[in-house]
Amino acid sequence: MKRLLLTAFIITSLAGFSQEKKGICSAGFHLFHESGDDSIPDDHFMLEGFSLDNPLYYGGFHIDSTIYEVTLPFGDSLLYSAYWHVDGMCYPLVNSGIVDSIITILEGVPFSIIHEGYYGNSVYYSLSQKAVIRNSCLFKIQKNVPGATAYFIRVKFQDPPIPETPLDLPEITNEISMWLSSEHTLSVKTDQDAVWDLNLYSLSGQMLQKKTLEGSQDVDVSDLPKGCYIARVSGENGLEKQLRFIK
Repeated sequence: MKRLLLTAFIITSLAGFSQEKKGICSAGFHLFHESGDDSIPDDHFMLEGFSLDNPLYYGGFHIDSTIYEVTLPFGDSLLYSAYWHVDGMCYPLVNSGIVDSIITILEGVPFSIIHEGYYGNSVYYSLSQKAVIRNSCLFKIQKNVPGATAYFIRVKFQDPPIPETPLDLPEITNEISMWLSSEHTLSVKTDQDAVWDLNLYSLSGQMLQKKTLEGSQDVDVSDLPKGCYIARVSGENGLEKQLRFIK
């Protein structure tokens, strides 16, 4: 009986030792954008494991037909990282170029990928990649083996904001300019002999004042109550200029 137990113990120990020597493997692919707001989830797309399947995504990522899409604010960036760590007979890799070709840019501005790590042999390596995506693009993720699933990622960015013209600066054209030079003065600069009409409106479109003037003028608007107004100038040559101002 003792001999039977001892034999069973040796077999079990050898099996455990064999499992230990099988190897340690880990791999992953990640796209990440931090929202910068605790109330808004971060944007994340990931594939875990050497098979690169079972995609997980949340935040702004969504799938449209067969393409995973994300739209980021203007000026932001999307971080890419991937890694392959192997120490033992768990996922043999013939050469490091197999993981280097995981991404194929299909449209848009290519991004540079930094490759790091070491490749000792087919069962002993630790490789990683990282990149910063700052421009709109479409790329494919696919393991470099026959029949591997392809994933398509489209990265888009919002349009840049349209700068607002400060109310205290002149809006200038080739022949006429108009600005609020003080709290009670609307200044119009034009040719000395130019005749032009000035119409003042409320935001609702109601006309408040109408004047015909000549040359550069400072128009007194002190009789207007505090609020937001629209001044529209039209010249004899058909030129028109409009200014929205707050008094």
